[in-house]
Amino acid sequence: MRRVEVTPYNEQWVQMYEEEAEKLRRIFGRQLIAIHHIGSTAVPGLDAKPIIDIMPVVRDSHNIDSYIQGKETLVKEIEQRALEWHWKNHKS
Repeated sequence: MRRVEVTPYNEQWVQMYEEEAEKLRRIFGRQLIAIHHIGSTAVPGLDAKPIIDIMPVVRDSHNIDSYIQGKETLVKEIEQRALEWHWKNHKS
């Protein structure tokens, strides 16, 4: 069974969301209708899994891959930043 980690609220989650949301705005451009910070990290003061959940809303989801140039690079960057944040905040 996989262990779920819940941490105290971190005010940096808002900034982390904004940074990732800006990347998605650049990727999707005019295709993006809205973008939302969802999940437990979006609730001020709430203990949460330290994962920033983002929900982009796009005009047409049928051809979404055509809007994402270098999506593998973006995913790798997001994963790397998540790992760095985890190790920085969970030192022994």
